[in-house]
Amino acid sequence: MESLGKTKRKFGSYASISNGNTIGGTEYSKEVSDFIDLCYREGFILQFDWSEWYADNHERPIDEMDYEDTCKLLTAIVRSDRFNDGALLNAFQNGTIAHILERIKELSKDSG
Repeated sequence: MESLGKTKRKFGSYASISNGNTIGGTEYSKEVSDFIDLCYREGFILQFDWSEWYADNHERPIDEMDYEDTCKLLTAIVRSDRFNDGALLNAFQNGTIAHILERIKELSKDSG
């Protein structure tokens, strides 16, 4: 998990059709696919009404979120990618995922 937060690798790309029309379909790297699987396995992806929570909380500073809200933000980003193609790619590219992972790590140390 730590290496994904610090890497500057290409996380994916946007797909298009050869006739010039752009359609949905972000192609993610193997590392991103593995990251999503890890998030589900480790319990970082929570069951809740993520779209309503995100609407009310997405502008909150990550550094002020507790562990549950940090996981909720991660959940909202991962799940929103199904409806907002490229949302997860953007979150990797702009550093949001790295920031979330750093916060989870920080909060895990505090509770351990």
